[in-house]
Amino acid sequence: MFVPRLIIAFFLLSATGCAEFQLFPQRNAPTPTNPVQVLQEELNGGGKVTLGVVVENISNVLLPANSDVYKTWAAGNSRLLVTRQENALLQYFAKYENFKLIDRSTINKIAEEHVLQMSGATKSIDVIKLGELLNATHLYIITYGRYPYNGFYYRWVDTLQVRVLRVQDGRVLTANEDKFYGR
Repeated sequence: MFVPRLIIAFFLLSATGCAEFQLFPQRNAPTPTNPVQVLQEELNGGGKVTLGVVVENISNVLLPANSDVYKTWAAGNSRLLVTRQENALLQYFAKYENFKLIDRSTINKIAEEHVLQMSGATKSIDVIKLGELLNATHLYIITYGRYPYNGFYYRWVDTLQVRVLRVQDGRVLTANEDKFYGR
């Protein structure tokens, strides 16, 4: 019978102390994709983190793009996203003396002053320039979208994408996406 021979072979290899044989070989640890882990590594490395939380884009294809309902929805969800992310970050990093969160009103004021017109309907912020103006070392950039799920408009999927960007060199340290399904 084939299966017992395989088990016996495994037992013999492991019992003989064969160093080369590993049932589950170990690999190098992956680079963390969780934004909190990335920021924690920066802080544990002795660096200072001055963080700005910014909503880069928010969209909902279920609502007419220029309607008052869409604008109200986008503004409300933008504030809600930033509030939730800031609260979670503050709770997690409160113990670090080298962590500072930039006040949202400061971010909004500077962002409004430096919005660049990319096209007639779309406004985008040059996030690196915004980070420099805020004296931020890192930016926590949020992109949020709501889309129909399986083609049905009464069911949707929300996607929340978060990127952590180091302002000094413009390098994206991590990018993460979560999906939430609703109806």
